[in-house]
Parts: sequence; structure tokens; C-alpha cells
Amino acid sequence: PSACRRTLHRLTCRIPTDHTVQVRDHAHIRKYDAAVLNISSGGALVRTAAPFDFSTSVEFSFSLPGEPNHTVLGQVVHIAAPDDARLHPEMQLYGIRFLDPEPDVVRSINRYVTQRLRDLYPAR
Repeated sequence: PSACRRTLHRLTCRIPTDHTVQVRDHAHIRKYDAAVLNISSGGALVRTAAPFDFSTSVEFSFSLPGEPNHTVLGQVVHIAAPDDARLHPEMQLYGIRFLDPEPDVVRSINRYVTQRLRDLYPAR
């Protein structure tokens, strides 16, 4: 919806990734696997068959290399069909904004993002 369009620039650096996480509607028990397409300390873009609606509260459970497991509460702020929607009509892209993540979660994600940036763009 236009009322939810971004009015400020992104404050966190996001990085492409290829991890699988668990997501679930905060009000339900069933968990879904989700492919993380990019992540930042502010949220993530995931591809999943989960049937989320706009503004759904979700639990996002993940583990990054060298970091502990984390679960963070988020909210669906974007929904789109993936590029290969004809091949996988059950899949959706969801933008999830993390809601007040704990400082240790933010630090873990920031360490991961920093390392991924070093891997993607090595010093010459």
C-alpha cells in the first residue's frame, strides 16, 4: 500500500545471501522454510511458500556462519511474486522488517554483513 512506502533512506547495509531460515506466522504453530535473498540488521527479503498477509507478525529463526541461533520478531512490509512465478506459483517474496531486535542479534548480523562484503569485494 502507498501508505507504507519508504519515506526515509535505508539506514542499514543489506547483503545478498543464500541461507535457509524458518519463518512462521506469530499466531500459528506451522513453520516454513524460507530462502533468504538478502539480509540486514533491519530485516530480510525471503522467498517461501508461507501464506503471509501484509503486516503479518512473523518469527524469523536463523543461524549465520560462526554465530549463534537467533529468533527475531518481524513484520511483513512487502509482498511480491518472484521472477520464476510461473514455475513455482506457490512461492512469494516477502520483505520482513525486524521489530526491535536484541543487540546481540544486530551484532551477529552486522558481523555477517561485514564479512560478506569483504568476501564479495576483496581489497586489491
